[in-house]
Amino acid sequence: MSTRALFRTGTAGVALAMLGFSHAQGLSDTINLQTSIGSFKMIDGKGLTSFSFEGTVLLIEVTGTVRTEGNLKLEFDDPRMKRKAYYGKGRITVEGSWRGIQWFGSNLLGYVKGNSKIRLTGEFDRNLSTGSYWYGNKVNEKFPWYTSGITVVVPEDPRLSPKPTRRGGYGG
Repeated sequence: MSTRALFRTGTAGVALAMLGFSHAQGLSDTINLQTSIGSFKMIDGKGLTSFSFEGTVLLIEVTGTVRTEGNLKLEFDDPRMKRKAYYGKGRITVEGSWRGIQWFGSNLLGYVKGNSKIRLTGEFDRNLSTGSYWYGNKVNEKFPWYTSGITVVVPEDPRLSPKPTRRGGYGG
């Protein structure tokens, strides 16, 4: 959505307020991702993402720089549709903006710094783990990837990670 459209619909103020609120609350603009087997799709993102993996990655309408390392092979390149697909084992780093980055495979370890919506879907590995994600350096506050899928956002939104509150007992 264009800046003009955001202001016309009144959502620019909400977006800017949430971003300011996130930073004021000390909330992170970085999310870390780890799983043995699974998939994700990053939607409408901007910033920096870097992840190592085995499997397939589809890049959709990426504007900026894309760096690959390791044994990754460009399997598909369609300049008209602005799509590229890589397969293999290695690391991809994207700096800029993207309409979509989609991955499926194994042994993922990476992060996103900036803003994006991310759909995560985990699969059970031999240790019955589906993977985890956490914000910033909050390694002790990891959240599981669900096999049914979950959508997370970066920067961190406190409404999506509620903390339990201890209250008084029931009755009189």
